[in-house]
Amino acid sequence: MTEHFRGDPDKVTLTQAKDWLRARVRKGAPCPCCNQFAMVYERSITGAMAVALVLIERYFRTNADWLHAPTYLTANSPVGVTIRGGDYAKLVHWGLLEEKPEVRDDGCPRAGFYKITPAGVEFALGRSRVPRHVAIYNQQPVASRKQFETVSIHDVLSKFKNFDYRELMGNG
Repeated sequence: MTEHFRGDPDKVTLTQAKDWLRARVRKGAPCPCCNQFAMVYERSITGAMAVALVLIERYFRTNADWLHAPTYLTANSPVGVTIRGGDYAKLVHWGLLEEKPEVRDDGCPRAGFYKITPAGVEFALGRSRVPRHVAIYNQQPVASRKQFETVSIHDVLSKFKNFDYRELMGNG
């Protein structure tokens, strides 16, 4: 059950509201000031995200321009891998992708264009590890009290049966 602020919202100071919410944000609670539900979410890196990263890494081997990821991934995703949900965009929270700072004509700040970061290349090539989870608050990564285990791209992709990393990398 979600806990609600019990004081008078018109009399609480901003510092008191922040302190109250900060103590509850790991489990989630409505903000005493605006009533928006606030919570830190733990997101896991998934096999579909790893496949998308490898495909993006392959693209940037020969291209330098921003990549429109939804179009490219839909056209190049292996059969049986679901990437259309856009989970690959969360790779930004691990520092593996960078999103182009652009606003669409409709005012949305997300245009779907990405570049792979040096850390993304290292992870996609199996030369580094990343935390299995990241803590996210208000669409931004935040420090976590927990130490998350780290994983390699091979660990993440091992959840797919009959999956060939070398083939996906273009080394098959």
